[in-house]
Amino acid sequence: MQNSGKETKKKSHAKRLIKAGRHLFVAFHTLLIFTILLASALFYIAFRPDGLSLVNTFFLEPLGMEINRSQGSLSEGFSLHGLHSQTIDIKTLSLDYNLTAILKG
Repeated sequence: MQNSGKETKKKSHAKRLIKAGRHLFVAFHTLLIFTILLASALFYIAFRPDGLSLVNTFFLEPLGMEINRSQGSLSEGFSLHGLHSQTIDIKTLSLDYNLTAILKG
């Protein structure tokens, strides 16, 4: 009779481990899918021709920064001309890089 008590404890422990493993798998799967979707969205914006205007609209304007003119792209480097806010006044801000070369390593 005591053997059956130990066996039920072992089965109960095994069920908890399997359940914890399932929860861990689902959490890892969800995190992986979210990471893939986020990276896809960032690459889509980076390689769009109007990606720089999206950055201006969603990041610079809410921070109170205005630009007169922008040229380039997020994938190959860009220049912002006439960047103004309450605390800064920049004539030209240039970032030159190649995103595909950076990703290749």
